[in-house]
Amino acid sequence: MNSTLKAILKQVLPPSAIALAKRIRDLGNQAGAPKTSPSPSLEFTASPAPSPPPPSPSPTPPSEPVAPLAKPAVELPEWEAVPDSDAVWTAHEGWAHHSIANLQRERWPSFVTSLEGKRPFGWHDTKPGEPVDVSMHNTIVTFGHVLGCASGGRTRISILDWGGGAGQYLLYARKLRPDLQLDYVVKDLPSICQVGREVNPEATFVSDDPQALGRRYDLVFASSSVQYSRDLYGLLARICDATAGWLMVTRSPFVEHHDDFVVVQRPYKYGYMSEYACWFINRHRFISFIEAKGLTLQREFMLGERPYVPNAPEPCVYGGFLFKRTA
Repeated sequence: MNSTLKAILKQVLPPSAIALAKRIRDLGNQAGAPKTSPSPSLEFTASPAPSPPPPSPSPTPPSEPVAPLAKPAVELPEWEAVPDSDAVWTAHEGWAHHSIANLQRERWPSFVTSLEGKRPFGWHDTKPGEPVDVSMHNTIVTFGHVLGCASGGRTRISILDWGGGAGQYLLYARKLRPDLQLDYVVKDLPSICQVGREVNPEATFVSDDPQALGRRYDLVFASSSVQYSRDLYGLLARICDATAGWLMVTRSPFVEHHDDFVVVQRPYKYGYMSEYACWFINRHRFISFIEAKGLTLQREFMLGERPYVPNAPEPCVYGGFLFKRTA
């Protein structure tokens, strides 16, 4: 092909056609005898193909293994009635999970702030800016009534706060009854006691059951705690033995007709990355058991908490009960 024709074809043909022609030529060369030099008839130079991007580097393995999320992948109900079994009570860390102690520590400053001034009492788990829970407000104010009963005109009393967290109720007591001197002991899990010692050194924190129950108290106060013990009535018996004057069990779930049954709570939405089992307690059995230990019911308190458990044999109502030793 002469140079004039080649120039004309180069102007009128699209680059793709030129590249195709070159490909056909190369295939023909491969089929015939090898040539020592390229044919002068086709000297079109195809544009070089773009270089491929360099391969992505392999990810560097982390120096420490990444902990899996505690929240289950499958969405489960927050509350669920289950059969009583060892597996139910031991499948998870329960209240011992580190997220619970961490949240107690994280929320302590806002809890202290919530007590300032003359505003209504809030709740230590309420996030900043959220409205005060009226039911919790009433529970806290009721604690002031209990302190009055337990003091009986005295200026100093001893209190065991069973499952008392970082000792939040000691600060409530300071606000509700600033005239009282308090020997205040909190019994809770080791991780939570450690937080309490950091943020609330005025209280005594004990994680050992025999140590906490090895003496008697003017008031034993158990808020949202006894129902989380599998040996519920064994615990109640030991708490009654440690009660010299008054016993207040509150924020526990009660049913009227059905026998005690077990429910699992999954409190992930509150920032607690754990699950724990608890008892829904027959109210009549509970009162009879406490009174058989020499304490008499003085007042029952109704609370607003009513968790929905879709498969429960009976809905519960949270309540509080104040007993006085009479024998």
